[in-house]
Amino acid sequence: MEQGILYSPSMPMMARERQTHTIALAYRVEAASTRVIFALSMPEYIEAWLQAPNADGLQLTFHYLTQEAFGIELYCAERLQTSIHSSCRIVSANQVQYKWKTISSIAVSETAVDLQIRNSSGGCILGLQHSGFRDTQESAWYCRMWQESLAGLGRLMRKD
Repeated sequence: MEQGILYSPSMPMMARERQTHTIALAYRVEAASTRVIFALSMPEYIEAWLQAPNADGLQLTFHYLTQEAFGIELYCAERLQTSIHSSCRIVSANQVQYKWKTISSIAVSETAVDLQIRNSSGGCILGLQHSGFRDTQESAWYCRMWQESLAGLGRLMRKD
């Protein structure tokens, strides 16, 4: 079964995105939902699949804060551009939530990420909703980040 983004905001959806400042993606993962929940909720695994969009030339560094919290710093040309502080909470056997606080020289924003897993033939479907963005530029950047990160998660889950 082919992995990949099943739904992604596209040009016709931009009007809705502007109004809600929310992105929604679904990704097919060829792994048991229990493995995916583990990879979504443990900082040492999050570090392995979370990545900044390649086109931006950003380097991502990851810091463990506690078992439920982590920090991310984004550098461009060795200069800190953005810091993200996140907490992670397992809501149920099929749901994980992150709270993100993004700090840059331009602004501070607080957003929420809701990750839900639905069992499917040959694996599971991971639904992601990230909401609370300041503007469409911020949501577009995160949409690219999540698309690349979910692809990284899919590759990580296939290795076993």
